[in-house]
Amino acid sequence: MPHRLIGRSVQVRLTHRVVEISHDHQRVASHVRRSQRSGHVTVNAHMPKAHQRYANTTPASLIGRAAKIGPNAAILVERMMRDRPHPEQGYRAAMGILSLSPRYGWERTEAACERTLRRAGKADTTARQNPRQHLLPLKERKKEC
Repeated sequence: MPHRLIGRSVQVRLTHRVVEISHDHQRVASHVRRSQRSGHVTVNAHMPKAHQRYANTTPASLIGRAAKIGPNAAILVERMMRDRPHPEQGYRAAMGILSLSPRYGWERTEAACERTLRRAGKADTTARQNPRQHLLPLKERKKEC
């Protein structure tokens, strides 16, 4: 069902092979019905734009990209996804870590990930803050505060 209709009343028509969803007497979605119990089908076009970015991403691909930065980055990204009920909930945080490398370089990013891993608790925000607060030269650190 398109995300814009979440929380609204819709009509659902089920056949042996198809699920159709209508809103205000207009069909808004039609899916082949899965025979697997508790299975679901997600159409990328029905997702919010922010979620579409990650539609073809897998935990393995994110961990692989982090491994190119270094072993600590790979471990941190893996933990970000493992510590959540659904790995997809860690994608955005993992992408944040991966986005640090072009700006700060792989050595600084890897060092920030290592420091974060040494700390207890969840690591999302600390990993993004480490390069800004701990790895930049003092002059640059004062500018960003």
